[in-house]
Amino acid sequence: MKVDIPDEVRDDIFKAEANTPAAKDRGTRIILYATLAFIGIVLSSSNAFLTTVRADAGGGASDLSSIEAIGFGWVGSNPLASFFLLNKIGGGIALISAGFGGTMVELEVS
Repeated sequence: MKVDIPDEVRDDIFKAEANTPAAKDRGTRIILYATLAFIGIVLSSSNAFLTTVRADAGGGASDLSSIEAIGFGWVGSNPLASFFLLNKIGGGIALISAGFGGTMVELEVS
């Protein structure tokens, strides 16, 4: 539902809203949510890439030789990177965080 605000009070309403505590921290929250969305997009895209590389090489979930051959051997040795980049649950969490961050940025801006 769109509310028409008369032009003579529009500026006063926007100035008053800008002085509220919620509006003062809006820039920080937008940066935080945008960062969360960006990291989620990067992690979920990397997860899909590495999954495709392993599937094309004929390797299973425990076979890391295909990703080691292209320079991603560090992924298998790091438990956190292995969870987010080689695991379906980690990729799903990354995808959900990207959607959440993007949605929150949109809600903060509008």
